[in-house]
Amino acid sequence: MTSQQIAAIAARNTEKARRIIRDTGIIDIWESAGAEINLVGSLSTGTSTSISIRLSSGQKMILPL
Repeated sequence: MTSQQIAAIAARNTEKARRIIRDTGIIDIWESAGAEINLVGSLSTGTSTSISIRLSSGQKMILPL
């Protein structure tokens, strides 16, 4: 697999993750409960295979794509 193919897959996964976050409203739901949401890892760098959300309390949720 070439680096261009890997980059294309990563871009598709990142877009999918952002769409899931937007469509489910998961960040708004957690923030309305007082949580501080920080996108971490591969989603923040654009190489996502999962959605990883770390709460300000230190808890972490991982949602596979």
